[in-house]
Amino acid sequence: MAPRKDNGTEAGDAKARLLAAARREFLKKGFAGASLREIARQAGLTTGPLYWHFRDKEDLFGALVAPAWDALFAEPFSAADADRAAAAAPNAEAREAEVSSLFPAGPLRERALAAVRAKLLPPGELRERLARLASLWEPLREKLDAELMHPQRMRAMLEAAGCPVSPADFGLSPARAGAAALAAPMLSERYAVFDLALETGRLPACAAAAAGA
Repeated sequence: MAPRKDNGTEAGDAKARLLAAARREFLKKGFAGASLREIARQAGLTTGPLYWHFRDKEDLFGALVAPAWDALFAEPFSAADADRAAAAAPNAEAREAEVSSLFPAGPLRERALAAVRAKLLPPGELRERLARLASLWEPLREKLDAELMHPQRMRAMLEAAGCPVSPADFGLSPARAGAAALAAPMLSERYAVFDLALETGRLPACAAAAAGA
């Protein structure tokens, strides 16, 4: 007979199943179309345990993108970095071509295009925002670090509970996990961590971190 799991291990298993189901649901339907009820169903749970682990859909999505945290804030972001990021920022045509390469034709692609268009700034405004980010980078990192669970802590908690922690554990190849990270800014019209990574030019590093988490 298998040993009985303690409550901590059972909770960890439930959270891991929810994260795996959420990753599939977000990849399939995007942020707006994803259903928390469907995520819970795919995880073999009711919505009660889901809301015990996550406040809402944004909290759940944030847990999925947490592995990119270190890659985003691994280095300072200086005024020179801001200038380089502004100069290298893709224009509207390039962003729309990227959406088309990541999503097949259909409703999800249209939602992704709408999200990209809603968040794309004119070059001058983007340069101003990046310059402001450079001046506030360290306070921003400290504030987010205080308000969000650090990915290493989350990983340690899941490992201690015997839960899967890597994309391979969830049945995702590194390439698919990386593609999910690259697609993350396109899944919602709200500005989130991966949008910050995109604008600062650090999204590829964040995608690699997510793929190898």
